[in-house]
Amino acid sequence: MDEILFAQGNISISKSAAKFGNITYPIVNIGSVSMDTLTNHRRIPLMILGIASGIVFGYSAHWAAGLLVACVLIFIATRLKDKARLILKTSSGDVNALMTVDAALVQNVKQAIERAFVRS
Repeated sequence: MDEILFAQGNISISKSAAKFGNITYPIVNIGSVSMDTLTNHRRIPLMILGIASGIVFGYSAHWAAGLLVACVLIFIATRLKDKARLILKTSSGDVNALMTVDAALVQNVKQAIERAFVRS
């Protein structure tokens, strides 16, 4: 039986395979593993929209309505999260194996795959 190094949800990493949902990658076919962050580019346009909407509502309705609209949209923009991505380098090219806003999960999966390299 293969020792499980990491398991959470539909992701499991063992000494011989990395499984993401119904896709399995043999550890021996993975040359390296890396992690990067994809910035959420909707933040700045949403902040600009918030400021512009606040000005428009402030002139057309009431300054308090404009301030409320601006604050709500800016608050939403600050809560948008970046996505973390796990990239497997294989002989057939790079594979985006996992993408989520949970950077800790991606880091844990990366470390488990690196431990599997050592044990193989």
